[in-house]
Amino acid sequence: MNNNEKYEQTLAALKTAYILNYDVEGNVLDLGCGDGTIAEGLMSDPSLFGRTKRYVGIDINEVAIEKVKSRKIPNTRWLAMDALEFMKTTKMKFQTVLALNFIEHIEDAPEMLQAIRSIMHPGGQIIITVPNALSLHKRIRQMVDHEYSIGELTEYDKKIGHHQSFTHMSLAMELMLSGFIPSRFTGIVLKPFTSEQMAGLDQDMLSAFVSLGTQFFDLCGTILMIAQPIPENA
Repeated sequence: MNNNEKYEQTLAALKTAYILNYDVEGNVLDLGCGDGTIAEGLMSDPSLFGRTKRYVGIDINEVAIEKVKSRKIPNTRWLAMDALEFMKTTKMKFQTVLALNFIEHIEDAPEMLQAIRSIMHPGGQIIITVPNALSLHKRIRQMVDHEYSIGELTEYDKKIGHHQSFTHMSLAMELMLSGFIPSRFTGIVLKPFTSEQMAGLDQDMLSAFVSLGTQFFDLCGTILMIAQPIPENA
């Protein structure tokens, strides 16, 4: 396993730990589930036994779906299809929706968020993570690269399929305009360097940046936000 893979694995473990702090229960929908690393971490935690009814993971990447199926995680269903298409056709309702580093890959975020709201139980929750457009490493870049504008998508962002960037405020506003009430947010990992540079740090240093991420959430590398759908009759 190379440094980049170790760093991504560390981030996945962190997200799993954060998500377990919240009441994950009922039917769970995991959008952009990837290879199921987070799902496996969640479903193997004893605290979720009896609280989740069905875990459905969706990703447009067929290779990733085949990989997660090989993990043979119990009580799960994995689909290689477009998330919007699934939500327009499913008859299932979900208590918890995970959109972990997913929304930034979507060209029309309002359409996607409204579709998510339509398949959620009243009183359910969406748990979202997105890269922070105002993270420390991007602020540093702006200071040394005068052609770079804060919040601008870099060539790397475009290469990995990002269509937009978010701050705490812009993500909260997007959720509210799409029929959600944001209730909690925090930061995951203070990120003073690029992902490639962060991947080269030892575990103790990474752990320190993790702790600082919650203290300096406005500078963190990843935003985590929880929101509930506004009731139809509100």
